[in-house]
Amino acid sequence: MSWMMDCVRRVGMLSKDDLVLEVQRLVELEKTHAAQVIAHLAEIRRRKLYVDLGYPTLYAYCREELPLDEGGIPVRVQVAGVCLRFPRILELLASNRMSMSVAALVSPVLTPGNAAEVLAACEGLTCRAVKEYLVALKPRPVVSSGIRRAPGNAPAQSNDPSGPEVDPLFDSPIDGQPQSNDPGNDAEPDRSEPSEAETHPARRKRRGRVEPATPDVFNARFPMTGQLKAKLARLAEIQNVWNFEANLAELVEQAVDIALEKKDPRQRLERRRKRRAKQEADSARANDVDSAESPPDVSAGSDRYVPTGLRDEVLHRAQYRCEFVSDHGTRCEERTRLEFDHIEPFAKGGGTTVDNLRCLCRAHNQRHAERSYGIAFMQEKIMASQQNRDRLRA
Repeated sequence: MSWMMDCVRRVGMLSKDDLVLEVQRLVELEKTHAAQVIAHLAEIRRRKLYVDLGYPTLYAYCREELPLDEGGIPVRVQVAGVCLRFPRILELLASNRMSMSVAALVSPVLTPGNAAEVLAACEGLTCRAVKEYLVALKPRPVVSSGIRRAPGNAPAQSNDPSGPEVDPLFDSPIDGQPQSNDPGNDAEPDRSEPSEAETHPARRKRRGRVEPATPDVFNARFPMTGQLKAKLARLAEIQNVWNFEANLAELVEQAVDIALEKKDPRQRLERRRKRRAKQEADSARANDVDSAESPPDVSAGSDRYVPTGLRDEVLHRAQYRCEFVSDHGTRCEERTRLEFDHIEPFAKGGGTTVDNLRCLCRAHNQRHAERSYGIAFMQEKIMASQQNRDRLRA
């Protein structure tokens, strides 16, 4: 703290010219350090070290382990990925000839054939200028003129005809209209959606948003297809929800309850344990109980398939999250895209039992498979699986 106060006093004593020169020097130094950070993140990504440290994605590692601004992490993750293929970007970042946001904007269009031309053309440009350049490379459909009703009590529109119409519930443009960026302001990804996707936000589909309105109430907005609307209308009839569009929150909550009742492994396990207790208390009815409801066989397993009961037991033991723990004691926090992994590989004789199963996220499961069978073998399996999916889609 005393160092900062000394710095503030020193800055206050600088002359006008010295102050300008000093801030320019610090900005150049900051750009150089930022480029070095990107270079290190790129190498961490290449080696997949974030997986060994207990994180399912590079984004999660940056968010939990590094003191980085969360809103700027997606850009850094994207640039780190593209720098592995085009190291020239690091030189441009370090020399202050390209901003981080510009590097993220151009990265989706870079190929070995056009990289030199595109990077040279975008060198020194602002985000707005780069967007115009990229549109020239790949034109987008022209939006037809029209008038649409704004949700809620929309505020009076700005006198600036180029400014977007703002949704008062979210403080953002309505219906995905593009925001107007200051030419000198490098736009960063939407801070309200810290996605773990490592592609630029412009390439992602427009997603829903959930924003707090009060401590217990949230405003939600998402695009809805006609098919989904028809399904909700049918569900409203089944659940006897009148005027479902005006009572959408009630209908959605009922739909969620139905899904959790059927799919939630926590609830399934609780029901199974209650049934098991009842069986033990009433031995006269034990022979009438469906074999599928009996406790899962955890002593032996000669089949790779993991039965539902066994899945629920493993998930409960894992507290419904990835069980990977790094050498430093960091446990992965991922709770989605969970997969069941044989600790002793099934192909090497490992059984499908509670003791030999663990719950891993996709990243850590793949990492374990690479170490068990080799990276080349797993890449062949992934390519074969992708080809099979493409063949089924055709």
